[in-house]
Amino acid sequence: MTLRNTRSASLLMVVLCLAALPAWAQQSSDRQIAAVYADEALQLYRDAEHEAARTVARRGLEFAADNSDLHALIGLTLRPLAERTHEALDAFEHAFRHKRFSRIEEADAAAEYAGLLNRITQHARALSLIEALDIDTMLHPDLLYQEARALLGLGRIQAAEERASTGIRIYLHDPRFFRLMLERQTVAGYRDWLAVRRYQQQSSDFLQLLLTYAERAPATPQRREVVEQYFAAGGRDPLASLLLLYDGEQQQRELERFLELGGDREHDLLQRAFAALEPQLQQTLVERMADFDGELIVDRDRNAVAEQRLEFQRGALVRWQIDAAQDGVVEYDIEFDGAVPRRVEHRGADGFCSLEYGYYPEVRSIRFEDQGNRWSVYYPIGDRLEILLLDPDSYAPTDGSEQEQIPMALRPLSLYPEGLIIDRDAVQRNAAYVEVYDEDADQPYRVVELLDGVALRSVTDHSRDGAVDHVVVYSDGKPIEGMRDLLGSGRFDVLEYYRDGRLQRLAVKSEPGAVAQFYQEFNEIEVLTWDFDRDGNPDVEERYFQDELILRRYASGGDGVFDLPIDFLSDILDTRDD
Repeated sequence: MTLRNTRSASLLMVVLCLAALPAWAQQSSDRQIAAVYADEALQLYRDAEHEAARTVARRGLEFAADNSDLHALIGLTLRPLAERTHEALDAFEHAFRHKRFSRIEEADAAAEYAGLLNRITQHARALSLIEALDIDTMLHPDLLYQEARALLGLGRIQAAEERASTGIRIYLHDPRFFRLMLERQTVAGYRDWLAVRRYQQQSSDFLQLLLTYAERAPATPQRREVVEQYFAAGGRDPLASLLLLYDGEQQQRELERFLELGGDREHDLLQRAFAALEPQLQQTLVERMADFDGELIVDRDRNAVAEQRLEFQRGALVRWQIDAAQDGVVEYDIEFDGAVPRRVEHRGADGFCSLEYGYYPEVRSIRFEDQGNRWSVYYPIGDRLEILLLDPDSYAPTDGSEQEQIPMALRPLSLYPEGLIIDRDAVQRNAAYVEVYDEDADQPYRVVELLDGVALRSVTDHSRDGAVDHVVVYSDGKPIEGMRDLLGSGRFDVLEYYRDGRLQRLAVKSEPGAVAQFYQEFNEIEVLTWDFDRDGNPDVEERYFQDELILRRYASGGDGVFDLPIDFLSDILDTRDD
């Protein structure tokens, strides 16, 4: 039996024993069972068995849903998975909502939570979390570092530098604080290099410090010394090799190292390397990337979480995804055809929208999410609507020029500086018609013809059976008349008349071309009229006020003249001749 199986058997025995306690002790035993699960999950997490730890923690929550240790462990196991960032945030939020830590230090969990918030640029939340703790951050290096990062992200530079300086003075062997200072200040010279060397140790934090220093230092023999020390210490980031390519020395050897380290899998590094190479070596990259199949990423923060993903087929860009917040939610999902955008999905503060291009930047259709799980698709008139997506200064479409000889993987690519600007009112003003859909429906249930953004005519399928059952005609954007098919017979048996945009009168007829046999008027007093013999003369009329019948009149002569009224306003039925 393996060690893991032995642990699982022991856990099962403990759980069974506690579950056998009498009912009066059940609540206490539930917490004890949850604590046992927390111990097991914590050990699995330390053994780097994250999925198993997550499973055990979730089982433990069935016994004590307010156990902060279990929630925090779920967050810790999900933290490295960018696509599940929001699940990790939810887990940490539950942990700090209950604040019932026993196996995990609250400060340690807070540091991990704040680090995750800082990674996705939610610096204000990270700072609020830290400030809400009853902990002096100077006594906890991880919290102090995350506090400094949050302040820096919020633009509170002086306060951030004060925290970082405090960390440098107190934690003499922690390179993170000095690296944070380097991110703000230009490397001055050899004195800074001496400060870097004092942190020398075998750790990923020291490697990141070396790389940050090398990136901010000027191109001198000293920088080459720093980069070579980075490689000697086990560093494997292709950015370091790119820095040596800038020096222009031994570019052939350095290009080989750059490619070996995976530089040909990062779009921004590839462009920078291509620009730094001699023409002969540039041709090497051109040949290598001409028919590239696969994915390139962009990771400007160098934190192993991709901000962008670009998919290529036979050298052509077919898809570009942007997750600038690094929270697993793709903000832009762009499909390309022939090196130009064809379809874009955008998720932002204003919700979701998607658009399809005809001849870029002319827009063929735009989809918006509406309330009530519905969405609308606008179809612009001809070439009246253009929306820029890509920065024209950095993006060169296919034009047969010399730029055309450079593979797409080596060309610069960036969004329009102001982002994707979509004004729904402007879209509506330039649309020929709009289709309205239910969620997940293949066909629209309503189509509205537009002129300069104002409705002309609408057709609606209220029954969702694929057949039109309501047509409305508009004037100046207000309905004036309409037709309904109430019975689903394919014939419009109700005529509608509007006044000032409000329904004024209904006329019901059972056969095409026949005289209406029922009328209903909508005022403060609602009027219903029947023509039983369909001779065009009303036979009965009823009047309602606030849904209460107040008067019924009969035309006894069949000539449309009401001569027998019945008044329902009094408590006693009053029948009189008029």
